[in-house]
Amino acid sequence: MQKYKVYINNEVKFVTENWEEFCSQYTLIEAAGCILPLTESQMILPEMGTRHRAALGITEESDAIVVVVSEERGTISTAENGRFTNLDIDEMKLRRYLNERLFISSGD
Repeated sequence: MQKYKVYINNEVKFVTENWEEFCSQYTLIEAAGCILPLTESQMILPEMGTRHRAALGITEESDAIVVVVSEERGTISTAENGRFTNLDIDEMKLRRYLNERLFISSGD
């Protein structure tokens, strides 16, 4: 059985059960297993698959910030406003990027 690591409120949870059951326990998760619009852009690298095309597609149609983990390479990328903002970043850079984009500084 495959095990997935999920972060909920800075706590690590390992999910081995049905995703639907898991998601019903946490209100932080908005949706899972969705069909997303794919970009029609020709500017995407040929080795990028459906996951990356969906990341660009949803950011073209919404104000979402998307984190993509490549299934083949295990690399982390982010997309925003119809383009990739980071390719192959590490966990610390991802945390900094998300903190900068999602949280408003108090100015202190």
